[in-house]
Amino acid sequence: MQKKILIFSITWLLLLSALPAATQAADRYYLLVQARAALSLGEQGTAIEKYTEYIAAHPAITGRKTASFRRNSQYYLRNLLIAYGGLIEQQQALGLYEQARQNLDRLQQVRQDNQFGSKNLYNLAKIYRDHGRTREAHAALLTIVADQQRAPQKTNNKVFVRASAELAEIHREEDDQQALAAVLDAAVNGIELFGLDLKDRYRIGRLLLDNGDRPKGEKILRDMIESMTLDDLAAEEHALIRAVSALLRLRAADKETTAQLLAGLDRFEGVYELGLRNQYSLAIACLNTSHHQARGIRMLAEIKDRFPATTYARRALFVLGRTAASAEEWGQAMHHYQEYIDRYPEPRFFSLKAYSRLIDSQWAKLKDHELIRAESRRLADLVNDIADYETQLNLARDLRDKGFDELAAATFSLGEAAASEQLRREQRAEKRLRILWNLQRYGYPLQRFSLVEESAAAALELIDDPRNTSTRAKESTNFIKSQSLIWLGQAQRRQQQPDAARNAFATFLREFPDSPDADYVRFNLADIHEEEGETALADELYRRIETGVWRERAERRQQRGNSR
Repeated sequence: MQKKILIFSITWLLLLSALPAATQAADRYYLLVQARAALSLGEQGTAIEKYTEYIAAHPAITGRKTASFRRNSQYYLRNLLIAYGGLIEQQQALGLYEQARQNLDRLQQVRQDNQFGSKNLYNLAKIYRDHGRTREAHAALLTIVADQQRAPQKTNNKVFVRASAELAEIHREEDDQQALAAVLDAAVNGIELFGLDLKDRYRIGRLLLDNGDRPKGEKILRDMIESMTLDDLAAEEHALIRAVSALLRLRAADKETTAQLLAGLDRFEGVYELGLRNQYSLAIACLNTSHHQARGIRMLAEIKDRFPATTYARRALFVLGRTAASAEEWGQAMHHYQEYIDRYPEPRFFSLKAYSRLIDSQWAKLKDHELIRAESRRLADLVNDIADYETQLNLARDLRDKGFDELAAATFSLGEAAASEQLRREQRAEKRLRILWNLQRYGYPLQRFSLVEESAAAALELIDDPRNTSTRAKESTNFIKSQSLIWLGQAQRRQQQPDAARNAFATFLREFPDSPDADYVRFNLADIHEEEGETALADELYRRIETGVWRERAERRQQRGNSR
């Protein structure tokens, strides 16, 4: 691999040197090639040097804008943004936060000194968003939308849709409903004003659905299906199947509407065959409706029989097993899982999952504990060959659920060791965060409470570190933070640390008051107060639990308290 990269870089240099001066690029593109080659070899310092050298010599920075630059300015500005994005990312990864901040500041001057097209404005906005500069990203995205409204260009339709989606996300994060509504209205108006194609119509329909406007979102998707022609299906099959699948999910219990949607596709049966990817997507959508599950099962069976060498056949076979097990058709489930294992022993993660499900089905059908013990020994032999820590931790949890405590503990120990080694080597904050989260969610069922507490505390510290801009203001980060606070509180309770657990739960309620887990946390916090004899504080929290199973439990606690 290293030889190929070296030959490629040298070839670029020879080609550039052989060109006449008048036809050579306005930038020193070979430096970008060298930076990428350095990264592929893990040489981050060299990559930073090459990116920096490229930027310093760029016409947009030096002001020496040749005729070649003026003719193809957007191409050269795109290259400049690639260099800045790569440079800032590597500086962040190496902890050079001040240098990264300075380069982000310099990008503002670059924009002022050059005329950026819509696509480059979007690339600029993504750099800002990735590094916590929401205000600058917002300004660039607004310019894209305004430019398209003022002087529509068909070539900018897709970047208009992407910019609208980014703006909607920003306004949703900031809870600015008025601005969000304005962005969504502009996106809808763009369908006819700019002549958006079916892919972009689907994206706008999804954008509306994702932001709570179900009536308009559904209408856009249904209009796509109702006006569909054979030519449309041939040209934009994926967008149309995604629209049908989305509508099937939304109307899963509506027999008449779902039948109409499928009839719209059935018009072309015999004259057009969907691609395999879309056959699978449609099968899954049918499987999840109330009235078309049999059709979904038939489609999945056809996929696994007609296309056995494909990823979709693997998926179809696993889903068929899971569907049969959900219906308690244990013999059919065993057949599907056994077929999966025989056909697809690799990747090991999924074959082990199938094997685990096979044991479940055998146990449920046969109630034969000797058989289960024999199967567990076979599974133990496989565990030693697993190298991926996440697979090991996941399997350990499954084994414990089945009562194989010793095998589960051994498997978890292997996974924990592999995770700790990866954590020691990993420098990227987002990757470290995922490892810490996995140790929590898999460690708690194994009753590794001190490990859970340690991992949760480390994850929270990583998230709250102001230097880690790559993890800031991301939905996935907020989810991990909320779950880490819960795991932390639970682990501390199990270790007889009520004051620490109370602090973790109180922090959760302060930062995530509207979370779906809020009532669960209120109940646990109230329980701590009750154990500590603080009945007034407990009663106040019980009263604030409004719905669901935790409301019922809270009422029982209050009734028990009143009877004392």
